[in-house]
Amino acid sequence: MSIQHYLTRPVMSIRRRNVFKGFHPNYASTLTMGVPFADIKSRNIRDGWRLCAIAHCFHCSSFSEIRSIFDNIPGRVDVFLSTDTIEKASLLNSHFHDWDKGTVNIKIILNIGRDLTSKFIAFDDVLDSYDLSLFVHTKQDDGLIDANAWRRYLFHNLSGSVDICSSVIRAFQDNSDLGLVFPNHWIPARPWIKYMKNYSIMKELAAQMSFKINRFARLDFPSGSMFWARPQALRSIRDLNLQITHFPTEPVPKDGTLLHALERLALHSCEQSGFKWLKVVDPQLALRTDKVAMITNNDDVRAVIARTPPVLRSSFKNLALGFVTGRS
Repeated sequence: MSIQHYLTRPVMSIRRRNVFKGFHPNYASTLTMGVPFADIKSRNIRDGWRLCAIAHCFHCSSFSEIRSIFDNIPGRVDVFLSTDTIEKASLLNSHFHDWDKGTVNIKIILNIGRDLTSKFIAFDDVLDSYDLSLFVHTKQDDGLIDANAWRRYLFHNLSGSVDICSSVIRAFQDNSDLGLVFPNHWIPARPWIKYMKNYSIMKELAAQMSFKINRFARLDFPSGSMFWARPQALRSIRDLNLQITHFPTEPVPKDGTLLHALERLALHSCEQSGFKWLKVVDPQLALRTDKVAMITNNDDVRAVIARTPPVLRSSFKNLALGFVTGRS
């Protein structure tokens, strides 16, 4: 799939949202870290890091893409794959039978909770054995948006090449306070970067996670639910001790469920655990290249982290400032 494919996708009309329930007109103006780094070929990742890649594999048509992006991760990588049938598990095995960079664990789980079951239940017991994990899934069309193009956009910005993977891993290695990295929002998905019908569920979960959320405060989250993270950065969510019975059965509503609420709390968990986060994008896929930081050294990474406003401590003042100045 060429870069031009992403740039020529039809863009949905995006209107300025009202100031309520997670409206934050400055989310798109956040500085984004460009990948790959300009100097990544001279900044090899350090040995000794324990890496794993976790994928929930429901849609068979994307299994080869999962293998392709995992191939781009440098060094030793243990792979954990979840799916819902013996037939799919067998197909996954055929895609990964020759994986020689680490172990491969394929687990059959109930078709409940989608990728969140894979992240927080099926493989939660192994996460603490690793320094860094990549979380992806075989996202497909859901009737609202071209999820195939969205999936490829997310895959590319997370693990589209060895240099992109190396850049992200090196950012974590050089910044011990960096907890989570995810792609900047795909343009057609940006109207959904708000609480939607999930505020009540999020508020209830936040109380269990020992923090508060405000419906007027800035909201941001890894749209599409794919990211790199230190397992410790997800501790607040992991400590909820989620069970598969907590999740709705299929067919899942388009909004207003535990799945949608948890997706929107990933960055809160990261900050609650004492870490920072940032967004990445291949500059060739960026809507505004003036908001993409080209990385030549770790000082540039620190600058992006410094210009990434937190979700837990966002204020009414900053929200109002973004609205008045017309940032979007």
